[in-house]
This record gives sequence, structure tokens and C-alpha cells, in this order.
Amino acid sequence: MVKFKAKHDSGYWLTAELSNDGNDNYGIMWHGQNGDEPFARINPNTICVATGLRDSNGADIYVGDLLKVTDDETGSEIYGVSVWFEKSAYVVHFPYGMGSTTLFELLMRDGKTVVVQGNRLDDIDC
Repeated sequence: MVKFKAKHDSGYWLTAELSNDGNDNYGIMWHGQNGDEPFARINPNTICVATGLRDSNGADIYVGDLLKVTDDETGSEIYGVSVWFEKSAYVVHFPYGMGSTTLFELLMRDGKTVVVQGNRLDDIDC
């Protein structure tokens, strides 16, 4: 199942799955703050695909998400880390020229807590 999220015309986020009914019929069902919305009006410029990975709290991580990475030993934090798809992998770019790594590698590091803090599209008006 492929998962997505996008902003509703009213400005709130919806999540969705591309699903198959078993007879080669595919469709998208949107889920939002008002329950299921099969024909929700979304801003197509805000569609984000799920990476298939979850943060330290179990939340799905989507392309464009902003992450907070905390070193569990020192308590130091890095904010504003975003997720992109590059060269066949989900890549996390750190701010201020601090480099990049794959999302999978970041999540597998011992002693790091990774939490979704928002998305780069949060401030887009619909």
C-alpha cells in the first residue's frame, strides 16, 4: 500500500492510501480531521509520499518532512532536517553545511531520537 498526505483546501493535512480492491481496481481514500473524505479537495502542490519508515514515536515520515534529531547522551538537537528522494534513497539534509545521510541510516543510529516536527509545506496557503 502506498501512503500519501496532502493539504485540504481548508488548510489541514489529510492522509491517504492507494489501495486495490483485489480486482485490479485502484483508488485513493483520504482520511482527515472530519473522518474519511473520498473526494476531498486538496492542493496538488502539497502531495507528499510516505517513505515507509517511522520516526522514534512511530509517526510515518513523508518526503518534505522536517525532523528533529536529538543525541540521547548529550541532549544536543538539530532542527530543520528535511527528507528528499535522491539517487534511489530517501536522504536527510542537515542545515548549515552539516552534510547528509540516508533516512534509513539516521534511524538505525544508536543513541539518536528522530521526531517529525512538521513539513516544509506547512505554511503554504490552500
